[in-house]
Amino acid sequence: MQLQKLFPLALILLLIGCASPQQEADSSEVTEPQAASTTSTADSADVHSIDAIMAALYDVISGPAGDRDWDRLRSLCKPSAQFNAGSRNRDGQWSYHERSLEQYIEGSSAFFQKSAFYEKELSRKVHQFAHIAQVFSTYEFRLDEKGPPNARGINSLQLVYDQDRWWIANILWDSESEATPIPEAYL
Repeated sequence: MQLQKLFPLALILLLIGCASPQQEADSSEVTEPQAASTTSTADSADVHSIDAIMAALYDVISGPAGDRDWDRLRSLCKPSAQFNAGSRNRDGQWSYHERSLEQYIEGSSAFFQKSAFYEKELSRKVHQFAHIAQVFSTYEFRLDEKGPPNARGINSLQLVYDQDRWWIANILWDSESEATPIPEAYL
């Protein structure tokens, strides 16, 4: 992909990011959490396993132009969740951008109203210990459901098992570029 094409994609990636499900971890190995920390209500089918919360997340993000179910997204996340991203400017300089869950929703709503966005997971690596999991998810996205991929990248999610369910604690993503192709190990 040529550098001139990366700048518009970097703007899109600042607004959006995540992937789709693939079985690799199961919450049945996790013991009961010790403390409750929030009161969000979620459909138990969305949060009973790592696979389920990932599928729910990508379901919220992907779809034709129009509204997204932001209440469902909120129910998947700890209130303090961060949606952070790296992006490149026209000169290829990389920079880091921090956003809260509410800032992500506010910043991406207009984009989703005007544009279709379909994100698909290509590969997933899960590292879990007790009540925490680190998920490295390789994705590609399309702005036309049947069109070619517009870009690829890696989403890094931190999940926590609390209150008998999984929560998204943080998401950080970066897109692939000519200078930083996705390593084969993540494909």
